[in-house]
Amino acid sequence: MFGHCYKGQNEAIPLLKRFINGNGELLDLEFLVNDQGRRVAAFGVSAGKAGMAMGLLTWAKQKMGESVGHVKPWKSEEAMIEETKFELNRVIKAGKANDLPKIIIIGALGRCGSGAIYVATKCGIPVEYISKWDLEETKKGGPFKEIVFEHDIFVNCIRLMSKFPPFITKEMCMNPNRQLTVVSDIACDPNNPDNPVPVYNESSTVINPVERVIDGIVPLDVTSIDHLPSLIPISSSTEYSDALLPTLMNLNEYTNDPVW
Repeated sequence: MFGHCYKGQNEAIPLLKRFINGNGELLDLEFLVNDQGRRVAAFGVSAGKAGMAMGLLTWAKQKMGESVGHVKPWKSEEAMIEETKFELNRVIKAGKANDLPKIIIIGALGRCGSGAIYVATKCGIPVEYISKWDLEETKKGGPFKEIVFEHDIFVNCIRLMSKFPPFITKEMCMNPNRQLTVVSDIACDPNNPDNPVPVYNESSTVINPVERVIDGIVPLDVTSIDHLPSLIPISSSTEYSDALLPTLMNLNEYTNDPVW
């Protein structure tokens, strides 16, 4: 299973106590890594794809003065992209925005970031509208004004493993000159004390996928569903199972397998 309990999450202790009390053992799929320290299987690409779609849909609905309702799984990745493109085009045709959104992705070089970039370009976002940030661009430490004042959508694709300064702050976002109106937090660590996107307190759900954290003429909406791959179940399941199968075949001898 994915325990989500090794990064200081506030739900960690109750979960781990259940394993202790039952003499169980947690084989956490998130921490299966090879000898290079790279995860042998991950939902990162699918999470990035769905997270980018949610960010774009949130922006489009926001511009139309509408809300994103209950999100149901798409039949395919292609269906998700087509719906997202339709909503973006609806905004432009209605004159609710002069142009498509400028997007900044942090963690752009990883699995999740690659998925996010793929969907953005498939939805018609010009390459020059996508800022691709990773370790090099963030090494000076945040918060980063570029996110808030030069982009419409911020997509957080990092895998949080240590504490560092936040990428943005609620105080920055209260500035009336802010350009940023949507955050798609794919990393989704609101319960982590080291959360680098401390502008919201709880993950959103498929029933209520968007939280408005700042209201007014220039709103700020956050979408932070913590099980994004389930929105494109066929492609994400295929991606993950293909990657996990070789390791899973060694499960019977997991105590002697360095990956397990």
